[in-house]
Amino acid sequence: MAEFLFRDLLTDSSSWQITSAGTYTQNGLRTNNEVLTVLKSYGIDASTHRSKIVTRRKLQNHNLVLCLASNHKEALRTEFPDLKDRIYLLSEMAGETESIADPIGGPLVEYQAAAREIRDYLIRGYDRIIDLAED
Repeated sequence: MAEFLFRDLLTDSSSWQITSAGTYTQNGLRTNNEVLTVLKSYGIDASTHRSKIVTRRKLQNHNLVLCLASNHKEALRTEFPDLKDRIYLLSEMAGETESIADPIGGPLVEYQAAAREIRDYLIRGYDRIIDLAED
């Protein structure tokens, strides 16, 4: 959801490489119906999105890596210590250090809450995201 919500907030995403990848997933999984429903409520179609596993190459190709949960941030920093300076929690962009609860397997209301929280951090942290990503 974060990838699509961020794309939606950018005024000009043409020069940006924005992608998402999971630390605990497999390649090629379809986006679940709850995520599609929530994103559709924001006017976003994510029906063609497929999951990707995070890799060193993916991390190296990005100036900024934003994680939704602290355990994901720590896992990436541990596995890729040379890239740790580009790995942050999304909430850190807004001056906080909160994980966003993963709604997977929960009811639609939990996906809606996660999307609101993600979007809020993206909006409040927008300037910092832009600054760090453009370095």
